[in-house]
Amino acid sequence: MVADLGRSYSLVGRTAGEVERLLGPSECYLIQDGEPCYNVQISGARFYLMLPVTRSGPRPWTVLKVRLSDDLTPRGGCFFL
Repeated sequence: MVADLGRSYSLVGRTAGEVERLLGPSECYLIQDGEPCYNVQISGARFYLMLPVTRSGPRPWTVLKVRLSDDLTPRGGCFFL
């Protein structure tokens, strides 16, 4: 599923709003609200698809990178809404 998503859509460079329109409302958040994060289950294990965004510049709230993590802690950088 995650590989298909990556092949079908380039999320890097999209705005947080565009990602939400594509994937639905965010289920968790990174450092602050507004950065998309989604729960993903792979073979029974839970992971978090994290999409950190820019905060300023010519296109604020633009996705910088896509990260998949199993760490839902402040150290991991993802929190539930």
